[in-house]
Amino acid sequence: SINASSDPLIVLDGIPYNGDLNSISSSDIESISFLKDASSNALYGSRGANGVIIVNTKRGKSKGLHIEADVKTGVNFRSI
Repeated sequence: SINASSDPLIVLDGIPYNGDLNSISSSDIESISFLKDASSNALYGSRGANGVIIVNTKRGKSKGLHIEADVKTGVNFRSI
């Protein structure tokens, strides 16, 4: 396309990211991978034609699954 840019596609935690790479805090980045050539076209189609930058951020640690439920019931009878 005439109006298309030559910037690579940025994928942040598995989701295409439309912002600038510089707007992601460097302290939040865990790893960065680069895809170029046919591998990026195979995965991301024409959007990956200029290459793909895959950024994975640090994630918080989970202490496990915690489920809390509060159940209330009631019954009404009509008086005769």
